[in-house]
Amino acid sequence: MKEVINVQKMAGKVGDWGDANFSWEKALVAAEVARLAYLHIPQFELKNANRVNLIPCAGYRSTVKVSGVTNIRSISNANEMVFVVESALVVAVVVHVGSVDFISLRGTQKLYDWFVNLNILKSNPSYKKNMTVYFHGGFYKAIIGCLGQIATEVDRRFGGNNPIYVTGHSLGGALAAILHALCDERRYMKCGCDMDYFLGFYIDRMFSTESCYTFGMPRYGNLKAVLYFRNPFHIFNEYDIVPSVPPRKFGYSDCFNEKCLSADGHVNENIVRRGSFKKFIYKLATMKGFAEHDIELYIDRVGKAVVGA
Repeated sequence: MKEVINVQKMAGKVGDWGDANFSWEKALVAAEVARLAYLHIPQFELKNANRVNLIPCAGYRSTVKVSGVTNIRSISNANEMVFVVESALVVAVVVHVGSVDFISLRGTQKLYDWFVNLNILKSNPSYKKNMTVYFHGGFYKAIIGCLGQIATEVDRRFGGNNPIYVTGHSLGGALAAILHALCDERRYMKCGCDMDYFLGFYIDRMFSTESCYTFGMPRYGNLKAVLYFRNPFHIFNEYDIVPSVPPRKFGYSDCFNEKCLSADGHVNENIVRRGSFKKFIYKLATMKGFAEHDIELYIDRVGKAVVGA
């Protein structure tokens, strides 16, 4: 599969994946890996093929309309380097690329339905009653539902020897941000507890992620969540409406490591988010909100940022 081969070549040109600091070269590789999750289309998504336009990937929409189900494992020539974990809400594609392992996440049609239907309740990731850290309830429950299987397969297949990067676009970016926040070995060492003690349940063979790159993601937690946990590197297009929801007035906060891209790839780190929740619903319902949101556009603009860096 050309997409997997392309990612392998690009990743090989990046210097030190063990360095968690931001670089545009890493961001471009991460954006390409984020697109891989859209190349796996499970059978259950075809049952609601009329909802195909909810998924912000032109390649996905075209594939569903033309040929239907695709399995990234069967169309990849490097099957041992790729595996998929899927649930009703999440598709996770894990790719072993030389000296780095990537976890690419996306939301399914069902998660997008849930998001559009204004479900903005928050969940506390800790069973400790004195914690006031909250994540978006739907995103948190979706990633927790498959985290154990991802952890088991990463350990069984790759052994945890490489640094692990997590990436995602749109709702997949919010899933990636929460996974990265939770999979922080240093965070639990600092507070003097294990992850299972903090969360209230046990996950065997848990891993720690090195870094996280997200693209066009919605807000995923309250201010204390982004203060308490590590943040992703979040890149969003200037007129993309999705990063402006859920609204701040409902207790959600922007993360701190954000970079805004204009159409020519110019980087602005101080821009104010545009749009409102009403505009988001209107644009989503009329399909006008995808002009600045598709993953292909993000890849194009991050590529321009690499050239300009």
